[in-house]
Amino acid sequence: MVLNRNFKNVKKWEKSFKKFLKEMPTNAILCSLITSGFASISIKERVGQEVLKRNPDKNDLSIIIKYVESLRDQAWQEFLNQNPNEIELGWVVKNVESLREQAWQILLMQNPTITNLCLIIQKVEPLRKQAWQVLLKLNPNNDELGWVIENIESLKDQAGQKLLEKNEQDPNLLDLALIIHYVPTLRYKTLKLADDRGLLNELENIIG
Repeated sequence: MVLNRNFKNVKKWEKSFKKFLKEMPTNAILCSLITSGFASISIKERVGQEVLKRNPDKNDLSIIIKYVESLRDQAWQEFLNQNPNEIELGWVVKNVESLREQAWQILLMQNPTITNLCLIIQKVEPLRKQAWQVLLKLNPNNDELGWVIENIESLKDQAGQKLLEKNEQDPNLLDLALIIHYVPTLRYKTLKLADDRGLLNELENIIG
């Protein structure tokens, strides 16, 4: 049976939906209705309620959490009962503002990876400073600091300083060139370090 997609006529749709349920559609199919751009809030709620009755997995619950506000708290509790991993919690942090702080605190208890922290730093401005401080405690490597310098304007000075410190003993010319290019406030210090290590000519050849 093909579900009546005349979403504007709720009574006709509800009748069609009940018949449709007798065919036991999967939760994935039901969730596709929730994400449909044509479904009204009331229809999304009706479908979401049905999904919640059917032992939804975390993927199903994430759809309800994002798209059905009236069922969000219920779906969130069920989501937590299924022990979400750090990637799944990171998804909530990035995509559901009303649950962001809760998901972030739980994520912190799971010792998030540098990769997940970088995603949060990039995508979730309200948590950027907190995620950055957590990232620093994990001792990010030169490439990870370079990524912050290139992609996060508000943190490039701090990341540049950390990268410069990591290069004090054994300078890497590409790291130094990156700092000079993206962090003007550290240009003099970087050039001085290169000069002190006898690398100034090589560095100038790289930066042009």
